Amino acid sequence: MAAQWKQTKYPGVRYYEHATRKHGVKKDRYYAIRYQKEGKRKEEGLGWASKGWTAEEANVELSELKKAYTTGNGATSLADKRVLEKERREKEQIEKERVEKE
Repeated sequence: MAAQWKQTKYPGVRYYEHATRKHGVKKDRYYAIRYQKEGKRKEEGLGWASKGWTAEEANVELSELKKAYTTGNGATSLADKRVLEKERREKEQIEKERVEKE
């Protein structure tokens, strides 16, 4: 059976409840954001409520991505954000190794 997505009070943020997985008393929720970028609809999953995600945090993440797209500064999707973070960690590691050699 396909997941039954439910809307939150925040536009572009939705979730589904896992059939058996629990987070306390409630069923565990998986949050996702939906938005348009360059005329195409995008949907990206954020994570489970049991891992710390809430509808409010998902809304903040969505607004940051929209602001980055509008201003042209920063990552405009979660995939871009992951790539930038990976590059930052690699540069940090290289710098650390350089300092250790000296």
